[in-house]
Amino acid sequence: MTYFFQALDKGSKKIRRLSQFLFFASVICTNRALAEHKVEAEPVLPWKGGEQTIMYCRTEATFRHILSSHAEAEVKWILPVGSKVKKGELVAVQHDFYLEQREKILKAEIESAENNYLYDLEEFNRLKLLGKQELISSSDLDSLELAYRQAQLRSQTLKVELSTVQYQLLHLKHYAPFDGVVSSINIQPGSWAVQGQTVLDLTPEVPNQLNCRLTLTLFEEYERLNDARFYLDNEELSLLRISNELDIAGQFMTVYLRLPEAQQLFFGQRITVALEKPRIGLFQISYDALNIDAQTYFVWSIDNNNLIHKHLVEVKRTIPQGFVVRSDLQEGDRVILNGKKGLKESMKVEMREEKKH
Repeated sequence: MTYFFQALDKGSKKIRRLSQFLFFASVICTNRALAEHKVEAEPVLPWKGGEQTIMYCRTEATFRHILSSHAEAEVKWILPVGSKVKKGELVAVQHDFYLEQREKILKAEIESAENNYLYDLEEFNRLKLLGKQELISSSDLDSLELAYRQAQLRSQTLKVELSTVQYQLLHLKHYAPFDGVVSSINIQPGSWAVQGQTVLDLTPEVPNQLNCRLTLTLFEEYERLNDARFYLDNEELSLLRISNELDIAGQFMTVYLRLPEAQQLFFGQRITVALEKPRIGLFQISYDALNIDAQTYFVWSIDNNNLIHKHLVEVKRTIPQGFVVRSDLQEGDRVILNGKKGLKESMKVEMREEKKH
């Protein structure tokens, strides 16, 4: 019996040694398996461009220049709609016959008024001496003074009217104030234009501003466009002004941007402009770093202990190098590109290679 228990004790020791061996072997195999999970990663870069959205715009001119009639006169000649003109080029002519006749009449009336003034003044001075000798009544003397002063005012009034007529004569010919295009005409040759009536509209040869719509929600989200930037085909545009009145139906703001002449666009052409706002939390990642799971986007990052962590990201835009995303990543964090199969949170991995941008 003693021999039986001694044999049993020796067997138990062998079993314990075998169990210990199997335990340590399994740990070594597990660590080796984990160490064999190799991945390829690269550091994320902060996106300096900012967050972007699209604004829908149309081209237009800041102002249309309206040429108006300075006098009541017949339109003799006018350029048709669509005519391109250079600065200083003649665009419309009105007849001058009646104004020239009026000019002649006024000159004659001014001469008459000045003659009357001189005569009445001379008569007043002559009779004024008689008044000192009490040979003429003071009422008669006052009447003579009134007459020469009225003649003087009459002459001054006629001279003002003459200068007005001469100004009107000078503006019977209408010239383009800048290089442009006749966009509309409001009267036909042979018609009489009254003073102040529009003759034609002149617009610049190319549009010089963009009229853009931006919803109130985006306007507030982009902090009322403070520090915002605008891009058309990668060319930055400058902000001219923002309307302070909302469209009642669409609840959008009107934003006006300066349009460079080099764009050579047509009037009324509809285009899209990128609105960009610098934001924190935006990063640039490669295509291979992005993962999709149940309609959510995420990336795997590696910490200094080679443990991996999952980060949800929001894709903001696509760029030639990959994606611009919003995330809680930090600049310099390493995100996994290859070897992502079977990854789990806090798993330890081995870096196979770290790519450089």
